Amino acid sequence: MASIFKITMTPDAENPVAGDIQFANGQFVGQPDGPAMIVQRIWCRLRWWRGEWYIDQRQGTPWSSMLGKGGSVENIERILTQLIESTPGVGSVNTISVTLNADRTATINFEASSEDEAYPITVEQLALPYGVGGIT
Repeated sequence: MASIFKITMTPDAENPVAGDIQFANGQFVGQPDGPAMIVQRIWCRLRWWRGEWYIDQRQGTPWSSMLGKGGSVENIERILTQLIESTPGVGSVNTISVTLNADRTATINFEASSEDEAYPITVEQLALPYGVGGIT
């Protein structure tokens, strides 16, 4: 099944971010539970640091503890697998690999199945910058 989401190429008042899923009259343009929407949900979760939301500081990805001294790639992969699998629309993570790069980025590659296994969800080379001030 191919994604049928429309992506904003030219920002406007309703779609201020180029490359984001496009809205028309406050509604998604496309299929709301397709692979593109699920990947965007995962991307948002990975960019959200645990403790940064003042309403519930338990929410978010625990990057600080994962990337701290003595952290291991295996532990990061385990935590990210749990986080991805808890994302609405994701059934299970089939494969995942994390590489911590010298330029303070983490490269994440994974393949998951949708809840109903109607289509695979594949992300290759998702590079997340990390640092003391959070993901930038």
